[in-house]
Amino acid sequence: MRHRYPPISPDGLWIFGYGSLMWDPGFEYVRAARATLPGWHRRMSMIATNSYGRPSRPGLAAGLHPRGSVEGVAFLVAPDKCPDILNVLSKREWAYLAVMAPMRLADGSSVRALTYLASPVNGRFRATQPVGDFLRRLSHGVGRKGYAADYVRQSAEALSAHGVRRSDLHDLVPVIAGRTSFRR
Repeated sequence: MRHRYPPISPDGLWIFGYGSLMWDPGFEYVRAARATLPGWHRRMSMIATNSYGRPSRPGLAAGLHPRGSVEGVAFLVAPDKCPDILNVLSKREWAYLAVMAPMRLADGSSVRALTYLASPVNGRFRATQPVGDFLRRLSHGVGRKGYAADYVRQSAEALSAHGVRRSDLHDLVPVIAGRTSFRR
């Protein structure tokens, strides 16, 4: 999917992470802060067949969907680093739709940030799925970056590290912990 990115301000660019970007951004940043993105909610809705799954053991990754509010981590990237980082993110987040959205930082300030929405046109999107498939993908999916269950756990831990103690990801951790049957 082709991404169109906004002009970079003299202060840099904010990037909002709500899944693996929170704990594995893969880029240099000036500042990281807890942030809330209104109008969107996180859902484990992107079928993973590479990073956190493979065709024989597909996993799931998070996507943003309309309505609600989601907490995550915002990263401020220095202006001179933006072109290279945006190129890396374009390749990493190819299955998502890149958008600029208003968000609120933990200190109360409002900024616009680049974030990635679940895209229903790429073939990996599953807005809804049977509970059994959902739990199997989260509990048993494994790919080149690791297990889908670890993706959920590490995402919840990243939120906790930024002061978020309760989220959809926190709620999933004990559910999938009892279902994992793979060897590490």
